Amino acid sequence: MKLHLLELSAFGPYPDRVSIDFDALGADGLFLLHGDTGAGKTSLLDAVAFALFGTVPGVRQDAGRLRCDRADAHTETRVTLELTLSGQRFSISRTPKYERPKSRGGGTTVSQATANLAWVGTPPPGRRPGGVDRIPEVALIVKELLGMNADQFFQVVLLPQGDFARFLRADTEHREQLLEQLFDTRRFGTVEDWFAEARRASGAALRDRYETVRRLAARTTQAAGLRQEAPPRPDEAWLDGVRDIVDARHALATETLAAASAERSAATEAERVLAVQLAHQRRTVRLCESLRTVRLTEPLRRRWQKEVGDARRAAPVLDAFAAVTRSEVGLAAATTAVTAATDAVDNLRRSSDAELVPGSGAALARAGAARTAAAVVRDAAGRLAAVLAESERQLADLERLADHSAHHRTDTATLAGVDDEIRQLPAVTDVLADQHAHAIIAAATVPELTARDKVARELWQQALSLPVVRDAVQAAVDAAQRAVDAAQKATHRRQTLTQRRIDGMAVELATMLADGVSCPVCGAAEHPSPATGQAAAVSPALLRSAEQDEERALRQREVAEVDRASAEQTLAVLLATLAGRSAEQLATAAQEVGAALAAARAAAAAIPELSQRLRGLRARADDLRQRRDDLAARIAGREADIARLGEVITDRSELLDQARADHPDVGARRAHLLTVADRLDEVDVAAGQARAARAAVAQAWAEAAAALRVAGFGDLAEAEAVADADVPTLERRLRDAEDEETALRGQLADPEFADRQPELPDLDAAVLELGAAAADHAVATARLAAAERAATSSYAEAHSARQRHLEVSELTRKLRSQWARLAPLVAADEELTALTDVILGRGGNARSMSLRAYVLAAWLAEVAAAANARLQILTGGRYTFVPAAGKEARGRSGGLGLDVLDQFSGKPRPAKTLSGGESFLASLALALGLADVVAAQSGGGLLNTMFIDEGFGSLDAESLEVVMDTLDSLRGEGRVIGVVSHVDELRQRIPSQLRVIRSAAGSSVELSVGSHAGWASA
Repeated sequence: MKLHLLELSAFGPYPDRVSIDFDALGADGLFLLHGDTGAGKTSLLDAVAFALFGTVPGVRQDAGRLRCDRADAHTETRVTLELTLSGQRFSISRTPKYERPKSRGGGTTVSQATANLAWVGTPPPGRRPGGVDRIPEVALIVKELLGMNADQFFQVVLLPQGDFARFLRADTEHREQLLEQLFDTRRFGTVEDWFAEARRASGAALRDRYETVRRLAARTTQAAGLRQEAPPRPDEAWLDGVRDIVDARHALATETLAAASAERSAATEAERVLAVQLAHQRRTVRLCESLRTVRLTEPLRRRWQKEVGDARRAAPVLDAFAAVTRSEVGLAAATTAVTAATDAVDNLRRSSDAELVPGSGAALARAGAARTAAAVVRDAAGRLAAVLAESERQLADLERLADHSAHHRTDTATLAGVDDEIRQLPAVTDVLADQHAHAIIAAATVPELTARDKVARELWQQALSLPVVRDAVQAAVDAAQRAVDAAQKATHRRQTLTQRRIDGMAVELATMLADGVSCPVCGAAEHPSPATGQAAAVSPALLRSAEQDEERALRQREVAEVDRASAEQTLAVLLATLAGRSAEQLATAAQEVGAALAAARAAAAAIPELSQRLRGLRARADDLRQRRDDLAARIAGREADIARLGEVITDRSELLDQARADHPDVGARRAHLLTVADRLDEVDVAAGQARAARAAVAQAWAEAAAALRVAGFGDLAEAEAVADADVPTLERRLRDAEDEETALRGQLADPEFADRQPELPDLDAAVLELGAAAADHAVATARLAAAERAATSSYAEAHSARQRHLEVSELTRKLRSQWARLAPLVAADEELTALTDVILGRGGNARSMSLRAYVLAAWLAEVAAAANARLQILTGGRYTFVPAAGKEARGRSGGLGLDVLDQFSGKPRPAKTLSGGESFLASLALALGLADVVAAQSGGGLLNTMFIDEGFGSLDAESLEVVMDTLDSLRGEGRVIGVVSHVDELRQRIPSQLRVIRSAAGSSVELSVGSHAGWASA
């Protein structure tokens, strides 16, 4: 869509006629619309919307006040817009409904809304040459060419930044309302309605099936003889209850069988009790026999106890002699340690240690002077600590000197590389700048090449249709010739019949004459010479039919002539348009233009990347110059540090050489002295341990002799002889025998036995009790056999009573069969209900989103993806639109939520947390992304003219620069961008401007089409 001219009168705040030439204003691809608050900037955008759709955005349409209150009463409120849509240029003129003065007399009358669409130049094929003047027809053509409705147009062409800022912060309900205006989701609503209706139908069918089950359950209740009615939804639990009642009545009818069964149960229980008593008595006999066997082992257990006591008495003696052995081993180890320590001291001594360690290690150990010598050595090492600090500082300074030298070499090499890159960078920048300039020039040809490409393709298609048009012309010529021949035949027939009618009229009149009767022609009563001959057979009805045939043929001839003329005119226009060019020539021309257009679009697409690379090279040059200065300053500083460190290191070397003596360094000598002191301490400790070990040996021998006396053994061999007993095995045997006896006594003392046997029974008495229990059990067994025979006889008598509940059983079978048939229906209904709930956003729908909301979420994802391409540039890569996680408050779906991912923190956050300037950048990116998606979805193609309404005042200088680069990229895509803003800086940067001036008499506009052009009143 491209706007050319806008004219309005008595519209909004404009009382007079206003004309805006968008071709001149948008020649540079970017213009500024500015003026005082309330002057009428938005009203100009409203005029564009009103011309296209007969309505204006938002609440201004609800107010219903489009006419200017300050306009002259006789000035007509009218808006005229000339534009190009889909390659077709036309003009739309509209007037709104408003009150105007009456033409005659006083008062006012209502002027109804009108619309007129007229083609500029030759009408497109298939269009009415005179245009259309009915509002529905105008709306139909605009919708067909533009590919979007009014709500979509207001969002993607008249970009209202405030609306998109609210859209960013809106909840799901309001965001869903806006998306539904832009994207047609009616077919998905139809799917939701279908599922809802299917669920209702399934529920009705299920209720019918339940009614069949209810009737069958009523028959079951009647057959069972129950007074209560069946429940509305009988189930297995209810059926089990009915069967229980029937079975209970059947059991009552078989009392004889029940009594026999009871007697059998009693006999069985009596037999069971006596059987338990018999088993108990048998167990008692077995326990008494086992207890007698255990008591026979008492002499053997007493011998085991004596052997265990002797072994335990010998244990302390053996332990005492083992301690003697251990103390003697300790004495040997201590002696060895003294030798090792003295040898270590002798091995460490150097000539420089002679005055600190006056003798060998062995001599110091014997004299007890090792500790004193260690103190002297440690004191000497302590005096070296201060010198050691200087040594460490010397090492640190040497490392710093080496580090400074290495960095100095690295910085010098880096500086040389930076200088080389600085010398090479201008040539690379110039090459890229040339590519950027050529791409801009190529991009500027895209609109012209697009138009040429469309014209070339249309001419090619028209050339392909030339044979068809020629055939149509020939067919029209033939049809016209046939119509002329038919008309001539009809005229000849009518003339012939007329002549025959005239020729036969005299004979016809003569047959009507009679003497004395006046002639209807001459009035005479005498007829001396009446005409003779045969009367014509042409009746008036036949003549009228011929006349009607003639009229019909003449009309058909006129229609055929018009069709022929129209076909010949169409052929003439087509031949004039083609100008003798063949279809092959036009196809070649179309391919050439298409190739040129593709190349221009590719160049236009490369402009943002080239611009970014060019800015990157310039920034790189600045960085390199700054880096070269930093390196030079750093190299000079390092050279000064290297000279200073060299002087300090030389001065400190003499002191360190004296302190290290014959060692590699001071630290090594100090470590050596500390090691010698440690070895001297070890000599002192080892000597002390040897003295203690000798005392321990003497003490162990004394304790061993005392242990022999206390235990009553003559010597160690006697104690060792009794200590060989296997004490653990003997103790285990004793415990096993005692445990067995205790267990047997415990079982005999168990309450189960105590009830029948208060005292531990004797084996012989237990055997007598066993005989009595066996006799009692035999009697109980005979009683049980008699009861079994009686129960069998009673069962035969009760058999006939079982037939009573057969009818209930049959009905039960039928009822369960119905339930089996009902189960699939219930499952299908539950499945349909669950699926319907998912479609409608309920039940198992984890997102709580209806199908329509899910589709809107998909559209929102496409909008966010398209917007992110802009937002990345506008925010320097910091922000990216991402779907919001989770649900909103009160369980609302979160599928239409929109957050921003902050690359600085790496976490998403709500769009509400953006600052004012950031919100404007995000709103602009979202608006442009939505414009691209809606235009692509509606099939409207590229929107060549767009308006961006306010919001620039919230931007800082850097953000404003990024936004201007983005607008430049849109302009490079062949678009004309109108910026509506109060920001003063934009007036300096955008030369083409449309200024709205507010005054008490109404608003007017001034147009400036260049940075050096003067203002011209419009």
